Amino acid sequence: MSDADGLDAERLARGLAAPFARRIVELAPACVLAYHAAEWRDAIVFVTGGEIEVETAGGACWRFRDGDILCLAPFPVLVVRSVGTEPARLLAIRRLPPSQPGEP
Repeated sequence: MSDADGLDAERLARGLAAPFARRIVELAPACVLAYHAAEWRDAIVFVTGGEIEVETAGGACWRFRDGDILCLAPFPVLVVRSVGTEPARLLAIRRLPPSQPGEP
């Protein structure tokens, strides 16, 4: 997403405070993501390039493209795949779990 759109996800991710983590996932065209729900818990996902299709266990499919913002965690996601001719790029920002007593 560009500055003209009002939100620069890449710049936002670079300035994260300590209790947050960022993850970037790039998928080649027609590539399928090995989806593990725990890795996406509490994450806001920005599609920063290409286009993806999210398919749920119930068979519903949604498409998201460059500039879209979503959250995968509340849905029974079965598959995330890159669609289109260019690679898809996802930027996920999530909260880190609170540290346990005695941990730094």
